[in-house]
Amino acid sequence: MPVSFLHTANFQIGKGFGSIDPEAAVILRRQRIEAVRRIAEVAAERRVDAVLVAGDVFDFDAVSNETVHSLLQAFSAYTGPWVVIPGNHDPAVAGSVWHRIEDLTRPASLHVSREPEVLELADGRLAVLTAPLQRRHEARDLTSDWDTIATPVHAVRVGLAHGAIASHAPAIFDAANPIAGDRELRGRLDYLALGDWHGTMQVGERSWYAGTPEPDHFRANDSGNVLLVSLENPGSMPLVEKIPVGRYRWFELSHEINHAADLAALDRKISEIADPFHDSVVKLVLSGAIDLDTHVKIDRFLEAWRGRLLYLREDIDGLVTRPTDADLDRIDTAGFRSRRPGALAPDRCRAPRAGSHLCQRRDCAPLSNSHGRRCEMIIRKIEVRNFRKLAEPVVIDGLGPGATLIAGDNEDGKSTLVEAIRTAFFVKHSITGEFADAMQPYNSNVRPEVRIEFELDGQVYRLFKAYCQRPQAELVTPAATFNGSAAEEHLSQLLRVSLSKRIRKDDREHEGVFGMFWVEQGKSLVLEPNAAGRTSILEALQKEVGDVLGGKRGQRLIAEVSRRHEELLTGAGKPRGAYASAMQAVRDIGVELATVEGQLADHCRTTDELERCISKLAQYEREGALGAARERLGGAQRASEKIAGLQNQVHDADLALQAANARRQCAADQAAQRGQLVEVLALADSALKTLAESLAADRAALPIRPPSRHARSPPRAHRFVLQLLPYSSSLPAALTLSCPRANLFGFDLRSLR
Repeated sequence: MPVSFLHTANFQIGKGFGSIDPEAAVILRRQRIEAVRRIAEVAAERRVDAVLVAGDVFDFDAVSNETVHSLLQAFSAYTGPWVVIPGNHDPAVAGSVWHRIEDLTRPASLHVSREPEVLELADGRLAVLTAPLQRRHEARDLTSDWDTIATPVHAVRVGLAHGAIASHAPAIFDAANPIAGDRELRGRLDYLALGDWHGTMQVGERSWYAGTPEPDHFRANDSGNVLLVSLENPGSMPLVEKIPVGRYRWFELSHEINHAADLAALDRKISEIADPFHDSVVKLVLSGAIDLDTHVKIDRFLEAWRGRLLYLREDIDGLVTRPTDADLDRIDTAGFRSRRPGALAPDRCRAPRAGSHLCQRRDCAPLSNSHGRRCEMIIRKIEVRNFRKLAEPVVIDGLGPGATLIAGDNEDGKSTLVEAIRTAFFVKHSITGEFADAMQPYNSNVRPEVRIEFELDGQVYRLFKAYCQRPQAELVTPAATFNGSAAEEHLSQLLRVSLSKRIRKDDREHEGVFGMFWVEQGKSLVLEPNAAGRTSILEALQKEVGDVLGGKRGQRLIAEVSRRHEELLTGAGKPRGAYASAMQAVRDIGVELATVEGQLADHCRTTDELERCISKLAQYEREGALGAARERLGGAQRASEKIAGLQNQVHDADLALQAANARRQCAADQAAQRGQLVEVLALADSALKTLAESLAADRAALPIRPPSRHARSPPRAHRFVLQLLPYSSSLPAALTLSCPRANLFGFDLRSLR
């Protein structure tokens, strides 16, 4: 009868995705459990005999119990046997997640093979030989034990292991936990189910890596599958069907941009491969030499695609900005940009995200004005009412240039005051939902209000905003007063930020360049500019370096920078020379570091276990338990010796009993023989007596004459002899010799024996 099973591996449950945007990372982590649920559904639909999981179910040991419960729930969609082995990410060490699972409610069909064993499934038609990892790195091939293990001849023989077949794996594959390339032959396997490599790959006639069921890397390695394996009988070739179960697709694209027109080709390339966009994770590697205008267009292009894809990672290290003569001509030697049409910053609005409006005007940059002077923003007065814990009015006046320190006890509202300033500048008065509700004091339904008087480029402005109840916005400028949406629009132009009604947690895109330097309590400064911030910084740098780039000195500087750039990078932006050597050294050190970290982790676990044992031993010594245990051990040894002596006595008694029984049996046999002899003697005496009487009677009746030598014996004598014949064999020799009548009538009783 045929056998079928699903082969899968590398669930990596709990994977962090640290290099991915946090919101996208949460989605990708949840999707890995959904992939397990889809595997269970496929197993139930195809009615397979088992599901074999070749290691790395978890990405690390410290995964939460909540996540473990979610995984166990996903298993329940298939009620057949799940056979799971630990891998190098979740080895079966002391205190591992596999020990925690033993204490949790789990499906009865789940079997975790923490020790090497042979499992007989499908009514004995399927024999699974397991080789679980009991530490992260093994130098020995654990599957070599299979060569000498016997399984039922009528069962399909399948190996389940986690490790590297180096002869087939790519060079970047972790070569720890080696597996012989001919293991399927040595182990007499009908199929070898492997885990570790995250892509689906066949490495022998009967050996496969299933890969991870949900893609997790930009590497093109054919991941996102589960393997359906069917075998007609022992010795037949396996039929392997690849079934896609992954949802999110990962792509890496490389594209060279030298002109703005190249963006159209890139747009088509992404559209062709990444549809549907919301299920795509894309890494974009850009290279080429571009002018300043193209640089701005690339920023807009990337912003648009970030909103369409689940996640976009751009690598623009290969992009080299090379200002054209026209770019340099628009940067005068006074250090500021000229005001004529076609200047570097686009004089129009753009929308990097749905629902947001970012005004890019060349005459409203917060870092410098159109006359080249630096713009300074100074907050003069702050008034806050009904904002979070600041229910009573708080007024801070008399502020001026320089640093301002606000002091107070814990929970006085210092951070709340700063958050009120931030809200007034960057959040629209018409905002609703949880963000607006969070502004109100606890258990209150009031109107949060913030008034700020500030100075920008020597001009005084007054801003008032009210939220929730009767929302209001008012901006008083030296020229006019704006209310409602007009006030918000003018404020966004002054501060060069984007104000939005919808704000996500930790989203600073709408704050422009200010968001880079606004550090919240409990967080560190992270200079990761958003789109507006990058544009502002770029324009500021263009103005600041105007003096340097002007004239012959600037030309010499550009020539020298270009020469050094060509020494380190190719025309396509690829490293070469000393830079390439340094990058290779970094990669080599990274590989060595990973190996050392693995060894260090193993050493730390061993040290921790040793320290635990030493601590336990010290505790026993302090409590006197060790001495008591030794006394109990001595008593047990003495009792054991006494038991051994008693056992020897019992053995001797058994021997004596056997000898006595033998003697008793011999005596019984002799007594029985004696009884038989007594009966024979009694019979013989009775017969002799009868014979004597008969002879006496015969003598009396016959005449007396000399006996003839040839005379015949009396008939009665013959009858007596005939009576003795049945007992002749029982007559002892002593009877015939000692009987005085043994030779009567010429008969020798000894001849009857």
